[in-house]
Amino acid sequence: KTAGTTCLPLQYTPKETNKGDDSVKILGKMAYAMVTAVLVLILVWNCYQVWSMKMLHMDLPQIFGWSQAVVLSGSMEPVISAGDLILIHREEDYMKGDIITFSDHGSLVTHRIEEKTENGFVTRGDANNVTDSGLVDRERIRGRAAAVIPGIGYAILFLRSQEGLLLIAVLSALLIWGKGWTGSLSKRGRSNER
Repeated sequence: KTAGTTCLPLQYTPKETNKGDDSVKILGKMAYAMVTAVLVLILVWNCYQVWSMKMLHMDLPQIFGWSQAVVLSGSMEPVISAGDLILIHREEDYMKGDIITFSDHGSLVTHRIEEKTENGFVTRGDANNVTDSGLVDRERIRGRAAAVIPGIGYAILFLRSQEGLLLIAVLSALLIWGKGWTGSLSKRGRSNER
C-alpha cells in the first residue's frame, strides 16, 4: 500500500459582506456632501450680502427678486417676532393686508399695508396702535414678506459677522480637506494591520 494524500478540490467562497454597512457608508457620504454644500452656499451667500451692502451700498441685496432680512423689533407681533428671518419677494403690485419691507431713512421696516392710495401706502405694525407717519412710495418698497422662519434670525446675523464668516470658512475647509486627511489616515492604519 502506498500512502497517499487526499486532496479536496478548491472552492471559491465569496467573502460575506454586510450590505447594511455599505448603505450606512453611502448615506454618510451623502450627508457629508450635503452639509458641505450647504456650508459653502451659506458662505457664498453671506459674502455676497456683505459685499453688496459694503461696496454697492445696497440696503437689501436681492437675487432673482428674492432677499432676506432679520427682524429686530416686535412691532409685527404676533405674526412676526424679533429674531425671525423673513424671506422677501419683490412684487409688481402690493395690496392692502400685504406685509412689506421698505426703506425708512436708512433703516428697513417691515409693516402691514393698511391702505393703498394714489400717492403711496399707509402702513402700520400689527402691535402698534397708530399708523406710521407719512406715506410709503413704491420706490422705497423692497418687497413683500413671502415667508417667515421663526427664531433663526440671530444665528443668521452671527453668520454674517466677521466671526461667523470665519467660522463657516474654517468648517468648510475642514469638511473639504479633512475628508482626504482622515481617509489617508484610515488607509495607513489598514496597511499597518497587514
